[in-house]
Amino acid sequence: MRTLPKWGFTISSMLLMIMLSLIVAACQTGLAEPIVVTVVVTATPTAAAIGTPESAMTETITGEMKSEMDDDMVMSAAMLRATLDGLFGEHVILAANATDAALHGRSGEFEAAAAALDHNSEDIAGAVELVYGQGAADAFLPLWRRHIGFFVDYTTAVAQGDEAARMKALDELTGYVEDFGAFLESANPNLTKAAVKSLLGPHVGTLTAVIDAQATDDYPAAFMHLREAYVHMDMIAGALAGAIGQQFPDKFPGAADTAGANLRSTLSQLLAEHVALAAMATDAAVNGREAAFQAGAEALDHNTIDLAAAVGSVYGQGAGDALLPLWRTHIGFFVDYTLGAASGNAEQKAKALADLQGYREDFAAFLISANPNLSKEMLVDALTPHVATLTATIDAQAAGNPSEAYMHFRMAYAHMSVIANALSDAIIAQFPAQFPGQSGDAMMGMMDEAMDHTMTMHDAMTNTMANTGAMADTEVMTETMAHETPQAMDAMQGDMVMSAAYLRAAFDLLLSEHVALAASATDAAFRGRTAEFEAAAAALDGNSMDIAATVGSVYGQAAADAFLALWRKHIGFFVDYTMAVAQGNEDARQQALVALDGYAEDFGAFIESANPYLPKAAVAKLLREHVATLTAVIGAQGVATIHASGDQMTVYPALRMAFAHMDMEAMALAMGIAQQFPDKFPGAADSAAANLRSALNQLQAEHALLLIKAADAALHARNIEYEAAFAALDANTVDLANAVGSVYGQAAGDAFLPLWRKHIGFFMDYALASIEGNEKTKQQAADALMEYSTDFGAFIHSANPNLPVAAVAALADEHVHTTLAAIDASAADQPDAYYAALRKAFAHMGMIANGLSDAIIAQFPDQFNDEPMDMASQETIGEDPVTPAAMAEGATTEDAMMEQTATDATAVNDVMLTIPVNVSMFTFQPARIEVPVGATVVWINRDAIDHTVTSGAPNAPTALFDSGFFDQGEQFAVTFERTGEFPYFCRRHPQMRGVIIVK
Repeated sequence: MRTLPKWGFTISSMLLMIMLSLIVAACQTGLAEPIVVTVVVTATPTAAAIGTPESAMTETITGEMKSEMDDDMVMSAAMLRATLDGLFGEHVILAANATDAALHGRSGEFEAAAAALDHNSEDIAGAVELVYGQGAADAFLPLWRRHIGFFVDYTTAVAQGDEAARMKALDELTGYVEDFGAFLESANPNLTKAAVKSLLGPHVGTLTAVIDAQATDDYPAAFMHLREAYVHMDMIAGALAGAIGQQFPDKFPGAADTAGANLRSTLSQLLAEHVALAAMATDAAVNGREAAFQAGAEALDHNTIDLAAAVGSVYGQGAGDALLPLWRTHIGFFVDYTLGAASGNAEQKAKALADLQGYREDFAAFLISANPNLSKEMLVDALTPHVATLTATIDAQAAGNPSEAYMHFRMAYAHMSVIANALSDAIIAQFPAQFPGQSGDAMMGMMDEAMDHTMTMHDAMTNTMANTGAMADTEVMTETMAHETPQAMDAMQGDMVMSAAYLRAAFDLLLSEHVALAASATDAAFRGRTAEFEAAAAALDGNSMDIAATVGSVYGQAAADAFLALWRKHIGFFVDYTMAVAQGNEDARQQALVALDGYAEDFGAFIESANPYLPKAAVAKLLREHVATLTAVIGAQGVATIHASGDQMTVYPALRMAFAHMDMEAMALAMGIAQQFPDKFPGAADSAAANLRSALNQLQAEHALLLIKAADAALHARNIEYEAAFAALDANTVDLANAVGSVYGQAAGDAFLPLWRKHIGFFMDYALASIEGNEKTKQQAADALMEYSTDFGAFIHSANPNLPVAAVAALADEHVHTTLAAIDASAADQPDAYYAALRKAFAHMGMIANGLSDAIIAQFPDQFNDEPMDMASQETIGEDPVTPAAMAEGATTEDAMMEQTATDATAVNDVMLTIPVNVSMFTFQPARIEVPVGATVVWINRDAIDHTVTSGAPNAPTALFDSGFFDQGEQFAVTFERTGEFPYFCRRHPQMRGVIIVK
């Protein structure tokens, strides 16, 4: 039996890592002073310590990074109430599910529901932390769990018919109400102990009524009391939100009981309850619990009637009457899907899913007819995750996997708040007289902007595709990416605006994915894995269509059509190149290279025709670098070795280089488009904030890619590839840790490193269990990953209070779900599902990266502003002083500027000359410069990550100069005192190369 250690290292790779760490340590200490250069270091480079315990984070984060709310973070009291509605309502639903499963001996479901209920408890504690700090949250959580324990005691007593134990549990719950009231009064004088008692008493009464009815199989009564218990939670949420708003009026402005607040909470509760009752009904249906199904379906229809009445209260009885059959129709489609899932009828499932997809259009049209503030695209995007998450819940129920079912249910439940808030905002804007003074009802300040971007990215790039499994991959992604970049795909229509930095990050994901999928397709082709090649090629074409859709969103459909044909053409040339390498046909290989070189010219001309700020020569140069880096990957894949897998140890470093290069293209495109349409794409695409955003987008997406590729190689016993992929994955991990350290300090980066590696270990445990077919161990690994999400959320929140623990944990949870889906598809030898899941996992990382970026930028506005880094970066895309001749010769803007700088400086002072080199986007810009003797070259780190400037080559470093690691904004200078060629590289990222030619 093959074994896959938790860390995934073989003995040889472990020894290799030890040797590398020793080499790095040696290189960072005791370097001889250069003989021919004078080194002037203005940075304070330090070695990256490995293995710092996670607790180090607590000791190193400054007092400004406490768990209290950041001064700039604001949420209206109405939004706080709606948020608490969701959390408390979910508490009731999950508790009722757990007690029913316990009373009827469904132990697997009970354990899954109880685990979900505890995660909900942690989320509520996270909300407490958001307001009152970590100490209050730590005190709240055991107190809240305690009352759940009393409900368990009550359930046990009812099940055993033990009246004395039942009364004892009731007494304990009554006592708990006193304790909880005292706790809240101590935190907020606006919440008296007596007032809290009056609120908590009905919670105990309604939930114990649910349990009593469940015990006698009186499901009509159980669902009736459940709805009462659920609705009552808004009384608690409203009281808490109002009191907190009184206590912190600057943080939670507005009132929690206005007409607008009532509307928001009503819609939030009704829509979330729709999901809850639907999931309870479908679970009963697929498991043959007829009485529970009938009662659940009836309760669901009552919820539908209440939704129609809510619509009628705003738009009139006629609108409510029209909504009723429309909403019932989509429930009917879910019923059809459930029947198909229960009977294993794939055709019925596919038809139901198609009907649900079509329903989105009908429902969107209905709402638009009522409210012009709502767009069809936004509504379709909002409804797509509802379909995806609820059908995923049903699939898990039918498969007898309660843990997965509850995971998807929580996603489905949480998503309804997105729909509810969008509808509420639109209605409030439509009827300001009916809902006066509601400007504070939307989340404001930094949280508004950050969550706006985050949810847009989430809906467009992740949830749209989550677990549908029914649409072809290209269809799903084409539809998704039509609205994918944050507010972007419609950026040229109406008043829609997005920043140039966001545009660059969106291009980063699309273009990097192109490289990743192309490399996957070519490797499968070399190895004769035909089914995988076809799936990868289909995914690659889906990516091409997405890039074309992005072009079309800016320049129109005709431009998109022309682009798509041209882009596919260059992929064809890469196919020709791959075939030539596989056949050992050197003439054909050279012909493919010539064709690719000609394509670079054609593509440059195409882009220049659309945008005069993107000169043909500059674009062609970027494309030639793309060709060079990707053909290097293909060449390593096709090289003849003693192994059947090619030279994978060269493939993965080359893949990382090709991957990183795409940010250069993304930045150039974003800058050119922003210059052409400054009103639509404001800000700078090359600012410190933009660099941070793109660096995190690329590193996070690369993490998902390499993690899944490593697991896939392990699952299919491609051991050499596994070791190469895992080594690349760990290099990516180090880069991520350095990015954290560049913002929060080296100690923070050191603390991040083992924590991030830990979750990779859990993924590898899951892969090993999949190899062995050990379902219990798989579940343990999945559970460990879910627990890790909370730990990671706490770590991030300790550094940045703009990022609540629950919010970060939710993002991490989705990373877990999408990655495990890819691993499962790989283990099942389903290439189409594997690549669909890979794309979802890849896309989701943009949501994480943008959320982190928004919070960091808000936390350090002076360090990460939106101003261009310098004139050189502003001129990268080809404006004067760069001449057309310089561009035609293939020189970069920085090359031309350096030549001009050298000329000007020499004329003034023949003795002293200082020439800057930007370290940006994992490249030295310019990479090759000529300087006179006596010149000083100054490297300025523009990346949000540590780099080095080290003389020599990766395999043959010299002792002439070495900056050590230096952070963003820091500099390293060398004065060259004799002629010669001086190559250099970055020790952290050996693909970064440069050369100084001294004459």
